[in-house]
Amino acid sequence: MSEQSKVTIVFNDGEMKEYIISAGRGIAGYLARDAGMTGILTLWNKEMFYSIPLRSIRDWSIEALPDEVTPEPEPTSILPEKRRRRKRKGE
Repeated sequence: MSEQSKVTIVFNDGEMKEYIISAGRGIAGYLARDAGMTGILTLWNKEMFYSIPLRSIRDWSIEALPDEVTPEPEPTSILPEKRRRRKRKGE
């Protein structure tokens, strides 16, 4: 399983968002240098790319996620068993 990290971004308006990226926290130096050169913080995972202009970011941080993430359980649909109808007197 490849390493994953959570990047937390606080935007200038105070909004906070978290992004999961496909890289260990050691990528932080590269992300900072690249953002400094381009003016855009670029994040990615297996499905998505995110490009966020530095001028809209107040602060950002990165933390490693555990190697073994417990998968979410599959959604299930449990229907109640059909109730038995009581027999009335005289039936």
